[in-house]
Amino acid sequence: MSAKELERQLGVTYKCAYRIAKQIRKLFDENVSILTDIVETDETYIGGKEANKHKNKKTPNNQDRLLKTKSSVLRAV
Repeated sequence: MSAKELERQLGVTYKCAYRIAKQIRKLFDENVSILTDIVETDETYIGGKEANKHKNKKTPNNQDRLLKTKSSVLRAV
């Protein structure tokens, strides 16, 4: 993935996205066998329901399906 794509997807500056991509590539080049056996991954969205938020903090025209207001979390075990 290019740094420009990381910039768009993560919402960071190009300089930051370039450094992230560089670090990811560096980590892939290392010969570390941490995840060699069975690896389980899971993802979820954190952020709460709109109905439970204060009126001034609610996102307009939202029916609890909008993911803009939620943070995604990924884990690997």
